[in-house]
Amino acid sequence: MAKEKEEKPIVAEESLPKIYLTDKDLADIRNWKVGGKYRISMDVEQVSQSIGDEMLLEAEGKRGKPKVSASFVIKSIKANSKDKPKERVKDNILKGILEEKSKKY
Repeated sequence: MAKEKEEKPIVAEESLPKIYLTDKDLADIRNWKVGGKYRISMDVEQVSQSIGDEMLLEAEGKRGKPKVSASFVIKSIKANSKDKPKERVKDNILKGILEEKSKKY
């Protein structure tokens, strides 16, 4: 059996869109810290697509392909539990060391 290749995230040159989630959407966020790095998986459905006006781009003196944008509806979302942020892993290691030391005394 061949292993499936893990897809690397695509990082756009421009800033990526932001999403807003509540703990109703993804309960894991209750335990996450501001500034932490996390991975989530989403299944989405594309509901619209628009293509920029090429004539408008030419009028504005811009060249290149018209930009394409799309809207999506999130169908499911989950946290990838195997990808814990480094800060949390370090915190757990330190906690374990401190617990072991306190047992000795």
